[in-house]
Amino acid sequence: MKHIQEGRNLVIKSWCDNPEEGAIDQALNLARLPFAFHHICVLPGVHPGYGMPIEAVLATEGVVVPYAVGVDVGCGMAAVRTSLRHIPIPALKDLLSRIRREFCSTLPKSLIALIRWTRAGRNCAALWLKSRQKPFPRNC
Repeated sequence: MKHIQEGRNLVIKSWCDNPEEGAIDQALNLARLPFAFHHICVLPGVHPGYGMPIEAVLATEGVVVPYAVGVDVGCGMAAVRTSLRHIPIPALKDLLSRIRREFCSTLPKSLIALIRWTRAGRNCAALWLKSRQKPFPRNC
């Protein structure tokens, strides 16, 4: 792991030896945000996104930033042809439940807590927006 710090920014912890051009500049911009918390993480496959690098982690204090999830969720995913033609809904629910259990059993407990906190934060943000009773602009 390499530490990157310029000026009065937060530290960027990087696990990437050869980041794509522009990704570290975006991470440095994140490190300047007044609500960024503790440090910025840059993971091995980091590449530039729309304002925030993909495969970077931004922890915040006092705010929720939905845009930090990114607009290319699913990046790196691939479609694979299988022999399956139809899966009954109960069997599909069971399969997805088993996949989720297996996936979550391999994650560190701190990451699972972060995922739950993020969901709670997103729900709180949605309730706050609803309480404001202002329609969301169409261009958001």
